[in-house]
Amino acid sequence: MSDDPKKKFRKATEAIDLNLGVLFGNLGEVLGEAVQRLTEAGEAAVDKMNETQSQTGPIRTHTGVRVRVGGLATKAGPKPVNPDRAKPTTPQARDLTFEMFEDGAGWLLTAEMPGVLASEVVLATEGRSLTVTTTGARLYRGTVTLPAPCAADSISLTLVNGILTLRGAAA
Repeated sequence: MSDDPKKKFRKATEAIDLNLGVLFGNLGEVLGEAVQRLTEAGEAAVDKMNETQSQTGPIRTHTGVRVRVGGLATKAGPKPVNPDRAKPTTPQARDLTFEMFEDGAGWLLTAEMPGVLASEVVLATEGRSLTVTTTGARLYRGTVTLPAPCAADSISLTLVNGILTLRGAAA
């Protein structure tokens, strides 16, 4: 004979409440420990492992917190979050990753450039070398060897939904 469905539901709800209580209790402990370490020793990461038994077996939880605070006052005075990044630096261009296809009519190059406008793409050629760079907030740079020499103004360029497409005619 089976248990009453309401009784089963109540038992399941109690088990969930108990396990969530343990999880959130651990999270609270970790946060408290993180704050204590930050104020006492300047540490910024705390991890806590827990195992709870359920009807289907053990449930393992890993609760962790990493806190980054700039200018935290210590006996030695305020310290930066990351001393290597304390000074503003010039953003570096990302490497251009591309795919290139050739056929009898010419070549086709595609590259992912999210966040770039077509007006920000700059093409430069020298012999069989094509250099693609961008201006604006997202910087990319890459050099491609073409099948034949080509003038930059003869290359058709489209940029739709972050996908750059360049087409060049066969020599």
